[in-house]
Formats: sequence, structure tokens, C-alpha cells
Amino acid sequence: MTKTKIDEVKEILARRIEEGAYAPGQRLPSERELAEEMKTSRPTIRAALLRLQSENKVDIVPRSGVYVRFSTTKVTVGSASSLLFLAGPVGNQQTESMQVRENREPYAYAFTRYSEPPTLRAAGKEIGEKLNIGPEVEVWHCRGVHVVSQVPFRVFDSYYPASLLKGWRKEGDEEIIPASRWLRDNKGMRPSRAVERLNVRMPTAEEAAALRIARSQPVLEMDRWMWAKDSKKKEILCEYSRIVFNASLHQFVYEYPLREFDG
Repeated sequence: MTKTKIDEVKEILARRIEEGAYAPGQRLPSERELAEEMKTSRPTIRAALLRLQSENKVDIVPRSGVYVRFSTTKVTVGSASSLLFLAGPVGNQQTESMQVRENREPYAYAFTRYSEPPTLRAAGKEIGEKLNIGPEVEVWHCRGVHVVSQVPFRVFDSYYPASLLKGWRKEGDEEIIPASRWLRDNKGMRPSRAVERLNVRMPTAEEAAALRIARSQPVLEMDRWMWAKDSKKKEILCEYSRIVFNASLHQFVYEYPLREFDG
């Protein structure tokens, strides 16, 4: 099969990355500079860079440039080996609302970067239906990005009924304590079960920019509901999250029993 100019450019750039000519985190030359060097057009360079991004070798950051991606391994969500804790912005805070496991480097540097401070707002129709509350009922909204080894793996929007979190946030608080931890420590509520629904789709422009992927690269969207039991063993729906995953950096593993007549 005859190689195209895009194939040739992509192979040259990939080889430079593998050989260390372009180091992790380094900004690549501009499309114009690469086009002049390789005697080709900017659309050809752009197409080659998009292929490298789809292979997780580079990050294309809008209005900034193209950067060599830090090497990382695929994260497994579900039943796998050692836990990878997603820490908060201060200290080693564990995000308990999502059980995430990493299949090779259990102590990879991981943290949660909040896009904005948690906000108190009316649930509205959509989130009210998700949490089985009225649209006028107040909820806490948290938005952010989970980053592992300096690579953004997923973006999230999480919602909690404000009635469960009285005293969680005070004006001027800088540290964001995970809501699930606060509920455990202050209300004696512990996670009891979760329901997840997965959907494959194309990312929005905002999601693609946050995850540093092309608009043409599919993502996995998860709707996630969490229940917790209080001190009286009463089960309460305490969280709804919408999580968008960089599909190329995740694998999902689920275990479930089979009845004798299944299969």
C-alpha cells in the first residue's frame, strides 16, 4: 500500500517523539514551521498531528499549540487490580464516589482540578429528575477534571442535594472536601450502591479542549447515581454525576453473576 504524505509526516514526528528529539511536555514547532521544513502544506501537517493525537502521542491545545504527551497507562474502571485514588487539590484526599483502578502504576500522580468553586443552585428540570427532587430544590454543583500523570482523563459534573450537605461549605473555604467523605464523617452516611449508564458520542468543543482531544475523537459519557445509607440504615440518593471519559485512555470491567439459564 502506497504511503501518503500524511503517513510520512506522521511517521517522522512519531519517530522524533520516540527518540526523544521532542521531549514530554515540549511544544512542537508550529504548523507553518513544520510545513516549510517538510516541504508540504499546513493541512497535511494538521492531519498528521490529529493522527498523533488520536494515538495519544500529542495534545493539541486550542490557541496554544501542540505538546508531546506525558506517557501514561490506560486506567481501568471497575473490577481490576490496585486502587488508584483520585486526590483533591490539597493533600491526599481520596475521591470515594468513583472506584477507579489503574492496571500498572498504582501510585501515578493523580489529582482533581476543579474548573470553578462548588456552586449552590436550583436543580432545574433535568437535574431534578435525575435526583428525584423538585426543580426548585437547591443542589451543590461541582465541575472539574480528573488528571493522571499530567494527562486529563475525564471531565465531570456532580450534583448533591443541598439538604444533605448543610455545613459542608462555608464562605471563603479554599479546600474542597469530597462530598462523600464529608457525608461519612459528619452524617455517618456510607455509600451503599451505584447505578451507571454508558453512552458513546462525540465530544463538545468544551469537552475536547478540556481533554485535549480532537472533536472527531469519540468519548464515553457516564450517567452515575449513588446511594448511601444513614445511621438508621435508610438508603438515600445522594449524588448524580455526568462524567465524560477520554475513551482511548480507559477500559471498563464489570463483574456480575449469571443465572443457570443465562448464556
